Amino acid sequence: VALCTVAPTTLGALAAHVATALGARAPRFVGDPALPVTRVGLDLGNRGFARNRSLLRRADVDAVVIGEAHEWETGSYATDAAWLARRGGTPAGLVVAGHIPSEQAGMRFFADWLAALVPDVPVHFVETPDAYTAVSSSAGT
Repeated sequence: VALCTVAPTTLGALAAHVATALGARAPRFVGDPALPVTRVGLDLGNRGFARNRSLLRRADVDAVVIGEAHEWETGSYATDAAWLARRGGTPAGLVVAGHIPSEQAGMRFFADWLAALVPDVPVHFVETPDAYTAVSSSAGT
C-alpha cells in the first residue's frame, strides 16, 4: 500500500491518467467523475477486500487505485460509499486499472533486480499487454 499526494485533479481525470500511464485498455472507476482528488491510495494487483475497504474508509484518501477486485465486495462497497457521499458522507473514489497493467512496472523492476542478483542466470522481462478491451454500451449499433 502506498499513499500519494498528487496535483489537484478529478476522479475522472485520475482514471484517464492511470489508463494512459499503465497502458490499461479497460479501466473503470466508481464515484463522481468531478470528485476533487489530491490524496491517492495505491493497492495494486489484487490484495483483497479488507485492504481495499480500509483504504476507501480513510478520511485522508480521496481515491483508491487498485488492480482488480471482487466486484461484489470492493465494487459494491465503493458504490455504497459514493451514494453516501452524495448525502453528506466522506467522498471516496475507486479506480480499477486491471490486474496486468497494475503489476507490469513492478514485474519489470523485479526482473532487473533479479538479473543483477543472479548474473549467471538469464532473466528477461516479458511484457504482457492488457488482456481486456473496453466495450461501450453502444458497441455493435
